[in-house]
Amino acid sequence: MHKNVKRFTYEGVVGDDSSIPRTRENYERMMLDEMADTGYAFLLDLGTYWSTKYYPREDVYEFKLTAYGVYVGKVKSCQTDGILHGRLLPSDTHQTKQQP
Repeated sequence: MHKNVKRFTYEGVVGDDSSIPRTRENYERMMLDEMADTGYAFLLDLGTYWSTKYYPREDVYEFKLTAYGVYVGKVKSCQTDGILHGRLLPSDTHQTKQQP
């Protein structure tokens, strides 16, 4: 059976169009952290969705960011980069050896 997919969404306002790329990057990072903290793995197949709408009277952009995840538990969600083609992708957790 397929696992239940949960939608995560952030909405907000940006006052300057030059800050949209930075805002998007920051909100994506926060969203993925929130997903992992609650036990969800990011569905890489679906990616993130970002949309903006400009309101000239107020001179602001309204945005909406959406991503999708599947519950895998808090431990697994922190040990994975996400789910691709139905499989968990383990995080790259190489540790460097300390030299004496």
